Amino acid sequence: MRSRNQITKLITPPGDDKLKFKGEITIPPQLGDPTLDPTTEGARMIIADSTGAVVVDVTIPGGAYNVSQKAGWKINGSATAFTYINSGTIVPLPQGIKKFGIKRSTKVNGLLKFSVTGKNGSYAVTTANLPLIGTIILDVPFATTGLCGESMFPGPTNPLGLCTSVSGGNVVKCK
Repeated sequence: MRSRNQITKLITPPGDDKLKFKGEITIPPQLGDPTLDPTTEGARMIIADSTGAVVVDVTIPGGAYNVSQKAGWKINGSATAFTYINSGTIVPLPQGIKKFGIKRSTKVNGLLKFSVTGKNGSYAVTTANLPLIGTIILDVPFATTGLCGESMFPGPTNPLGLCTSVSGGNVVKCK
C-alpha cells in the first residue's frame, strides 16, 4: 500500500494541529468484492507511534450528507466514491477531521484509495517515537470482515518508507 501522512503545527498550542493521511488499501481476493457503504457503516482511522501510543483514533459516523447540518457522507452516481464532509460550523469536527474520502478503483479489483484531512485537531506525536503506523477500518469498529488496511512507515533503513520530523519538531512527514 502506498501512503503519505503529514501532521503539522505540533509545537503550537493544542487545537490547531493539521493532518493529511492518504493512500491505498488492497482488499484481499479471498474477501471477494465486498459491499462498501460508509454512509451506513461509517469509517475509522487510527494513527499510532512506534510504542503503540495512539496519536488519533477517530470514528466517522455513518449518515448521508445533511445540507442544513453541513456534515455527512456524499456518494457519487456510480457508488464508487464516498466522501465525508464536515464544515465544522454546526456539527463539531470529530477530532478535527473535516474530510474522509474513499474511492473504489474501477480498474483494479479490491483497490481502494483513501484520503483523510483534519484541521484544528490535537494530535500528540512524540517525535522520539517515530515511525507512525496508520490504519483505516471500513467495517467499523474492529474490521471483523477484513475491510481494513495498515500503512507502516519503517524509517530510513527501509527503502519502502520513511517517517521524519522536520521544522524543529513542528512537522512529521511520513511516506
